[in-house]
Amino acid sequence: MIMSAYELNNFIFMAARLPQILVNYKAKNTGQLSLITAFMSTAGCLARIFTSVQEGAGLSMVRGFCIGGVLNLTIVLQILWYAKNTREQATLQAKKRE
Repeated sequence: MIMSAYELNNFIFMAARLPQILVNYKAKNTGQLSLITAFMSTAGCLARIFTSVQEGAGLSMVRGFCIGGVLNLTIVLQILWYAKNTREQATLQAKKRE
């Protein structure tokens, strides 16, 4: 039962992150996503992986944190990769408001 809950959590996490990654990819910018927040989420997943392995947690738990880490890292890399496009888009939107 507990393992099923962890697997469900993995599905929910992917359902939350994958659409954001796809939208970023299609738009070629990341809008108002925060690099600091995305980085902290990635670092948190890495810390959880480390502590879970050290404490002998179950494979489902470690796998979930690995999935989360990869998806969060993907968003961090998108923020860095699309930074120029995001700034240009923000400048255009600011000029439209004037």
